[in-house]
Amino acid sequence: MLIPNGLSRVCPLSGGAKGGTCNAAPPWAMVSGNGLAYANLAMSYSSTDSPERIPQVFIEAWNNRDPEKLASLFDEDAEFINVTGLWWHNRDAIQKAHAYGLRTIFSNSTLRLLRTKVKYLSETVAVVQARMKLTGQTPVGDVSSPGQRRNIFTFVVHKAGETWSCASAQNTDIVPNMETHVRDEKGQLRPADYRKPEDTA
Repeated sequence: MLIPNGLSRVCPLSGGAKGGTCNAAPPWAMVSGNGLAYANLAMSYSSTDSPERIPQVFIEAWNNRDPEKLASLFDEDAEFINVTGLWWHNRDAIQKAHAYGLRTIFSNSTLRLLRTKVKYLSETVAVVQARMKLTGQTPVGDVSSPGQRRNIFTFVVHKAGETWSCASAQNTDIVPNMETHVRDEKGQLRPADYRKPEDTA
């Protein structure tokens, strides 16, 4: 996967300025042509030998800007719904969507895992929910410095041999102190809180 000139990456915590960007190629990358060709063999990823490893490896792949590895966590016919309701129906579509997102929307972002909860439906099927924090989103429009976002990912996973694979995933933004959404007169969807002040006292 080539990373075009002009894109930067978040420095690994083990080297470089924390939260800064790397001017040089990270140690697990090799220079090829006019960009960086990621050497997957040099990257280090956690195993997927348990359900809770799925969000962990998802985050590792995200922070490595590695959509191929990210997509490999999913079944070939997996479903994925993002925070705005975009719906992808197979591994290839999931990879293409994240390749675009990690190149354009989240090229300098860092995703962190805050909490994971696993509910087993059987010995080989589980629902994994993970609370995450995102920083470093690309500025857009009149938003010159995007703030942090928190989200909850839901993964439906199943055992495939000695590892676990994801059949379906959905991402939900956390909107503090809000109950639902409402569409205003201009057609914009915005968060809403119907509680009266005495309800929250």
